[in-house]
Amino acid sequence: MECCLRDIRTWMATNRLLINDDKTEFLIIGTRRQLQKINIPNITIGNANIVPASHVKNLGCIFDSTLNMDQHVLMTCKAAFYHLHNIRRIHKYLDQRSLLTIIHAFITSRLDYCNGLLYGATATQIEKLQRVQNAAARLATGTSKISHMQPVLRQLNWLPIRSRIHYKILLLTFKCIHGLAPPYLSDLITIRHPSRYTLRSSQGITLNHPTSKMLATLEGANILFYCGLGVGSVYTTCARLGEKLVTRGHNVTALISNAYLSRSKDPKYHDLFNFAVFNHSRPIDQVYATFDWIGRASMTGHFLREFLLNRPPEVNLEMNEFSDCDALLGDEALVGQLADVQYDAVIAERLFGCAVLLGDLIGARRLILISATMWGADYGSIIAGSPNLLAVTPAIGSGLPTRMSFKERVQNVFYNQFTTSSALMMPIYEKYKRERNLFPGMTLRERYDRADLYLVNMDFSLEFPAAITPKVIPVGGLSTSPAKPLSPELEAFVEGSGEHGVIVFSFGTFVTHFREELVSMFVDAFARLPQRVVWHWRGEPPRETADDPNVLTMEWIPQNDLLGHNKTRVFLYHGGNAGCYEALYHGVPVVVTPIFVDQPDVARRIVYRGMGVALDFNALSTEKIFNALHAVIYDKKYKESAKRQSAIFHHRHMSPLQRAAFWTEHVIKHGGEYMRTPANDLPWYQYYLLDVMIVIFTVTLTSLMIIVYVSKSFLRVMYSVCICDWKERSKERCR
Repeated sequence: MECCLRDIRTWMATNRLLINDDKTEFLIIGTRRQLQKINIPNITIGNANIVPASHVKNLGCIFDSTLNMDQHVLMTCKAAFYHLHNIRRIHKYLDQRSLLTIIHAFITSRLDYCNGLLYGATATQIEKLQRVQNAAARLATGTSKISHMQPVLRQLNWLPIRSRIHYKILLLTFKCIHGLAPPYLSDLITIRHPSRYTLRSSQGITLNHPTSKMLATLEGANILFYCGLGVGSVYTTCARLGEKLVTRGHNVTALISNAYLSRSKDPKYHDLFNFAVFNHSRPIDQVYATFDWIGRASMTGHFLREFLLNRPPEVNLEMNEFSDCDALLGDEALVGQLADVQYDAVIAERLFGCAVLLGDLIGARRLILISATMWGADYGSIIAGSPNLLAVTPAIGSGLPTRMSFKERVQNVFYNQFTTSSALMMPIYEKYKRERNLFPGMTLRERYDRADLYLVNMDFSLEFPAAITPKVIPVGGLSTSPAKPLSPELEAFVEGSGEHGVIVFSFGTFVTHFREELVSMFVDAFARLPQRVVWHWRGEPPRETADDPNVLTMEWIPQNDLLGHNKTRVFLYHGGNAGCYEALYHGVPVVVTPIFVDQPDVARRIVYRGMGVALDFNALSTEKIFNALHAVIYDKKYKESAKRQSAIFHHRHMSPLQRAAFWTEHVIKHGGEYMRTPANDLPWYQYYLLDVMIVIFTVTLTSLMIIVYVSKSFLRVMYSVCICDWKERSKERCR
């Protein structure tokens, strides 16, 4: 800083200017936590030693170290009341017009000066300024102190203080949009230009969100998120939430592995997040090989069989998780660096138990778990104590309906106990925690139960009805957003489809290995339809599509933007959760071909809501693909159902991202303990009321036994009396 000031003094001297060293002030700005870590007793400017000031004045505005504007509000109120006192002494000599002119000159002009800086001010600050305006209004109209002020302000055509702040910002924005503001303001605002076509989600003039960290307020929370290594829909779901939190003024750090270090250089996130990186102890090529095998195994149509029987040695789930946990939790330098930040919250995908342990290891105040998949009652029970009603709630990965037959209920119990993600992953992390002797006083299951919040990527406009506790917040559709214009080349291809429109075809991130016969099935089915096809294809395009002008293969497709295009007729895909909600958001019918994990569940819900049809991946044929696409495109009931469910999805006061961000901020401030149910504290026999039922059964049985005994005794006595009496009478007759 001193070197910088020295250069400024040199520049001023060369331009015949002079800096007043002893009149210079400097201010250290930061959060209270950041200011506690900084110790700068003074700086030297020329021959003067300048100590940090608690607040400084610049162009009439007073700034303090935390930029909370308290000092500015205090001095504004003090000066305004001083002038009001003087005006009150002379107001009897002034007519009404002159009185209002003086009040505007000395009072309201002060209230309006740079009031845009007070956007987001606390209620206490606004109330102080409002008292000044109320006093000025009483003086201008001769109103008593006990009178209600709303009619008086309305009579004077004065907006209240908070409304004046909003009006100032809106007026400046209007001027910037219409070229009436100076360039240094207009350049800060960019309009989201509409495309040449009508988007389903277009809503008049909208502005682009700035992606600079300058938006973050210094009082924002420090938030760390870890949602996998940095790849796939799990990561992008968390990144969307992180992006929203940054725009709301928080400092967000993304934890990724060195295998996907390129994420930190992605222009979309580079300026938004801080990045923390852990280094794999296993070769990076082995990490890539694992995901490559997942793609190959999924395309066999029997992923679970391949995983259990035919997976290669490097795809050892327990070994890989142990290795990654050691690489993350065993990196003392990284853990120490994260602990020094003093994070207010850790956001972790529920599947990654290492992230839960990391939150405790670095001393994070809150733990927020998030799910990128559909609702899974198994984790809902573990994390939030939500009842796992297996009679009506299908286990995740089962693909079962909500109304199950006896056979399906038996299958559901089996899936819940042996094949769900909690059944597979929880024992691995419990074993790791036990072997590494981490936090021995608490099991991992108990730590999950103590999480402050559980954000689930589901919405009941699509999801089956389910019983959830207050700690479970449905935020389905985190990846959804209004469609953006397509690139010129893609736009030309889509518009060239004419009235027939296009089919959007994608099998997701990990599916990179199509069998030749499978490619031929899809190509032949597409050839029988008049629609054009945008095909998400990674790698060398199939030779069958090389000469077909109606099929466009792309390494990456703007899926959300394509689904929002008015030429899109159907979405053909593998059943990923993110794509499902993007189709729901834009009201596009679906043909789903589920492959593995939660995709059969997504397919079941799409069919349940009437948004499309599902195809059996292991029984695909050209005819079945063609019939499914033809039915969904030309049968209006699918389009109408998709529109109906989309309307339900949109009819709410907060978007999924806003809801997730709100609840994240809520638990950072208040914690989530008050939402915790004691269900997980109960022994299993108390939870299922077996002790109560045993007592009721015992009391009932005992009562019945007593009644039977008493009745038998009574009947025995009555029998004896009656028989004896009858015998006596018989003897008398014989005599």
